[in-house]
Amino acid sequence: MRCLSKYEADEILASITDMAKALMPAREVAVLVGMTAEESESFIYALKNEFELPVVTAYRKGRLQTKLDLRKKVVAFAIKGSPAAQPLADSYLKENEYL
Repeated sequence: MRCLSKYEADEILASITDMAKALMPAREVAVLVGMTAEESESFIYALKNEFELPVVTAYRKGRLQTKLDLRKKVVAFAIKGSPAAQPLADSYLKENEYL
């Protein structure tokens, strides 16, 4: 792995989070941040196997932030009476019933 300064590493992690927010596929994110082929494969492997690495956390955080934003909008539309949003909101409620 290349040696990066803390600033460079933080910038790459922020870029990964930002691209993941836009729901970019992981392989495309790897290309855009300049990962080598080997680093890209390691990144994909770490994502699939749920390794706790900063790049994996950054990617998951971005996707989850978008998921949260989408869910908030669905719930808001359901509350306003949207017939399309209400079943989705109900399914969100059922996801948490078994915790």
